Amino acid sequence: MMNMLFKDRNEKIIFSLAIIWHLIFFLLIYFKSGWTGFYWGDAEGYIQIAKNLLGGNGFSLSDVAPFMPDGWRTPMYPILLSGILFIFKNLYFVSLAQILLFSFGAILIYRLAKDFLGEKAALIASLFLILEPTMAYWNVMFLSETLFFLFFILGIYFFVKFYKSSSFFAIFAAASFLGFATLTRPVAQGLWFLILVFILFLIKKIGVKCACLSFIIFLVSFVSVVSPWLIRNKVLFNTYSFSSADANASMDNLGAYIRFNPLENFKGNPPQYLLDLIQKNSKLPIFAHDLNYRSYFMKRWFNLILADPVGYSEVHLISLIPYFLGDGYTELARQFFPGLYRPGVISWDHMITPFSFLFDHQGVEAVIFWAGKLFWVLIYFAAILGAINLLKRKEYLYLILFLIIIFYFALTAGIIAYSRYRFAVNPFIFILAAAGLRYLRELLRFKSK
Repeated sequence: MMNMLFKDRNEKIIFSLAIIWHLIFFLLIYFKSGWTGFYWGDAEGYIQIAKNLLGGNGFSLSDVAPFMPDGWRTPMYPILLSGILFIFKNLYFVSLAQILLFSFGAILIYRLAKDFLGEKAALIASLFLILEPTMAYWNVMFLSETLFFLFFILGIYFFVKFYKSSSFFAIFAAASFLGFATLTRPVAQGLWFLILVFILFLIKKIGVKCACLSFIIFLVSFVSVVSPWLIRNKVLFNTYSFSSADANASMDNLGAYIRFNPLENFKGNPPQYLLDLIQKNSKLPIFAHDLNYRSYFMKRWFNLILADPVGYSEVHLISLIPYFLGDGYTELARQFFPGLYRPGVISWDHMITPFSFLFDHQGVEAVIFWAGKLFWVLIYFAAILGAINLLKRKEYLYLILFLIIIFYFALTAGIIAYSRYRFAVNPFIFILAAAGLRYLRELLRFKSK
């Protein structure tokens, strides 16, 4: 049975090590905090929807009647939770199921990297992935990251298979899994368009007829997967949208813009809605996570961008700093050692006072903080070398695809960026880093001759 699942010895190592290491995190959290330790952030909402699905109350966040339909969350993760609740009658197996799903995903990353990097570099990329502490931490939380990770990696894996074989089944599978990924986390809702553009760029390689058929298969397959949810939202909320999550994020971006760009510095008259946002007693009659009013908030977000594109871009680009360098290691350590020093400056928007952000650290907390930053700086240095190496080797598809994935998620995460939102991106960063380490080894060998 094991031999049927794994293609080589490295895959067995990756799978076993992922399970062992992530089980260690699971046990540490359980013995430190009990089952409440896994209820992080959005978990309560997902679980409430799952219970309502099982209780016949529909897809709702309400805990009492009337059970109002929810347009904020997307369906796949609550469906997984409701399945586990239905079978096991409790949520004890959620983390264990996610550990298994992640372990299979790690094998896919190994296979993806092995195709163009070889066994050793692919193994290094996979080891980085499974041993990175925050990956293990978020993996065992009752959150949608792991399910999204698996669907998304499957989508990319099959798209690469399509690139290599021009298989219509592969493009069908890629579209289907990316559809399921979008129904798990709506942040992926723009990826289908990028894949369609990729298919058009492959015309020279696969021919016009194959490209056109693949284009149609991908589009039809993706729409077939997501359309029931979009139709449901049209019926209930009068909008063909996946979620109100992007409208909710727009409000975070608006707030950050105001903090970084006081209205007295605004060129011209500030829009009234910006004035409303900073009035202490002002309360909007509607909420950003209400899908009925998604267009209301999205319109104001776009108006802000058009009104001051430079100022908004500055704020949005600043968010890339915590996205790429925010490792979460000190906060993770504080889960197990609550007495660990907590800096006065910990929020991303304190980037306006970078000196305090960087140097307000003491004792063991300072060691963890700087060790984390050093680790990720070295990873990105290696990743840059890897990108250069892929460019020299004319591995254009892998290079462009990985960079687009990395920066797509970096830019869509926006102001709320931190280590959790890099969960699906880390595999591609680590693949590039492994490619860079291999390239560095080749350079050192060449110089030593």
